[in-house]
Amino acid sequence: MVFAMSGFRGSKLRAIELGKTGKLTDGKGVVWTADEGTPYVPSPLLYDGRLYFFQGNSDILTCLDAKTGQAHYARERVDGLRGVYASPVGAGGNIYLVGREGTCVVIKSGDRLETVATNTLDEAFDASPVVVGNALFLRGHKHLYCISAAE
Repeated sequence: MVFAMSGFRGSKLRAIELGKTGKLTDGKGVVWTADEGTPYVPSPLLYDGRLYFFQGNSDILTCLDAKTGQAHYARERVDGLRGVYASPVGAGGNIYLVGREGTCVVIKSGDRLETVATNTLDEAFDASPVVVGNALFLRGHKHLYCISAAE
């Protein structure tokens, strides 16, 4: 499936079956739709069969089943975040969410919103985090951070 979404001037999300041609409508190529809480700047994350995305540029998070579009949770506030431009990133069974004011909230990949950790750096962040091996790279406005797990 292809997930096409926009949070500009309204919310739209379409899950489109690959290989379809012609006019795509519900039941004819469009597998499911959702029209609330889609992102403006941050991209969605497809991880472990779930689609995670923010509402606009806010700290409001939705998690849908990627195959059916059914909500595991919808439009829930992530405590500790304020303003989000960075896209969520998944690794090691967790989802990393970075706010513009320097807070990184780690949640479990799962059917309910469960916070694992909250960490704050003294810098502003707009760029999406990047995972390389056991390391998480965060690019702030002034510095590049590398947070790595001991092996």
